[in-house]
Amino acid sequence: MNEPTALQIKVALLPSRLELNQYVPQATAVVIDTLRFTTCAASALTAGATSIHVEPSIERAIQRRASVPPPALLCGERHCRPIPGFDLGNSPAEYTPERVSGHALIFTTTNGTRAVEAVANARCIYLACLGNRSAIAGALLKHHHASAHPILIICAGTEGEVAEEDVLVAGAILDAMNRSHECNTNDAGQEAVELWRTTTRGLTDQEVIPEIVRLFRTTRGGRNLLRAGYEDDLWRAAQIDTLETTPVRSGGTTFFVNGEE
Repeated sequence: MNEPTALQIKVALLPSRLELNQYVPQATAVVIDTLRFTTCAASALTAGATSIHVEPSIERAIQRRASVPPPALLCGERHCRPIPGFDLGNSPAEYTPERVSGHALIFTTTNGTRAVEAVANARCIYLACLGNRSAIAGALLKHHHASAHPILIICAGTEGEVAEEDVLVAGAILDAMNRSHECNTNDAGQEAVELWRTTTRGLTDQEVIPEIVRLFRTTRGGRNLLRAGYEDDLWRAAQIDTLETTPVRSGGTTFFVNGEE
């Protein structure tokens, strides 16, 4: 019997650090913007949103609403703050069943939606956060068993700088996958795994989340949220494996829960 081949995974610590443009179209891409776009996306789909549409600018988000079946909601932020005239901001607390169930959501954010644009020509795109870490890891392993396409994990960053919180999530996903399948990764991926293991090593389940929040507080993105009054969102984004949704692109820049149209 042949041994299963090692899974090839590359990590980009920023969209600008994607190694080769020709690599992207062959890849299954995973975008991480854990503070807070991808956390909101997974939370919204869990709460019953029908789909998530991603646009890089406010103007394009408004234009997109005209082509999306109602009732569509405009969602997102600029510099952590809700966008004037939009229906929802970028706090996971806003994405409740009462508010989003049955709605299509059109998102534009400062960092996350731009990271999606950077890999728009990938064959498949997932949105990942700590909340759906195990669900994403499972989906990626399923893809690997079905095809030999490489996997690319992209950290969105904050204002053009590496976001340690996104690197942590990349490491958490790789660590989860390594438990059941050998994974080969690049230097950035090894850095991500080491950050995750160093942060969580020796801690009980009750101790891990406060430690993650402490790390979030030290990052540029975390400090921005603290200044804007969103301290509770650090705790929401630090929850691990609380979401079963795997937002995946179905076509264009639209995402559906578990790939279902």
